[in-house]
Amino acid sequence: MALNGKCLRWVIIIINILIVIAAVIACAVVYTRIGKTSGTTEYYKLFKDSTALYPFFAILAVCAAVCIIGVFLICCENRCWAIFYVVCLFLVLIVEIIILICMFLLTNVVMDFAETKWNKGVTDKGMENVTRNIEILLECCSFNQPTVSETVRCLADTSSPYNKETDVAKASTTGCYDAIKGKVKKNMYGLAAAAIVIIVFELALIVISCMYACCYINKKVAADADITGQTPQP
Repeated sequence: MALNGKCLRWVIIIINILIVIAAVIACAVVYTRIGKTSGTTEYYKLFKDSTALYPFFAILAVCAAVCIIGVFLICCENRCWAIFYVVCLFLVLIVEIIILICMFLLTNVVMDFAETKWNKGVTDKGMENVTRNIEILLECCSFNQPTVSETVRCLADTSSPYNKETDVAKASTTGCYDAIKGKVKKNMYGLAAAAIVIIVFELALIVISCMYACCYINKKVAADADITGQTPQP
């Protein structure tokens, strides 16, 4: 029984560490991509103030914190602390599932935000440069269906630093909405896949932690009570 308990504890610790590593890697990948991949900086500037980004980083931080705390709580071999850890992990799991669902349900909200930022390019010179670069990268013009004057402007624009990668003359007369939305969904699918992997690990962690808290620790307390001749405490 002692061996089984130790095995469960080490499995819990290892899974917690893997989840923390996965969370750190996810944040690092998002951070390092900004400015290092062609066009990534432009998309970041377009969406950086969107509240849709905050839950992603927040849940990763909370998940990592719960897992780190969980390692110490499990090592205490205290049933109450173990149950407290399971409850915290379960709440994090519920929040992750809700955010995962909202990611897909609120796609249009994110696009509305992007359109608002895009329209700021009319009065904001910095944002204007961002929108021009995105137009050239995606070979599109304006956010929605462009007017004749916007099409002429797009075809005549040679000021973008990205014009070596994409010939501005090939810019289509369709808006950038569909192209940007496609990239948003592609990123969401990637985040969803990562979230599902973490959720699977967390489900396994909850089951194993419940086994550890309700079975192993109870039997350990009873065994210790038999040795000392005392009545086991709940």
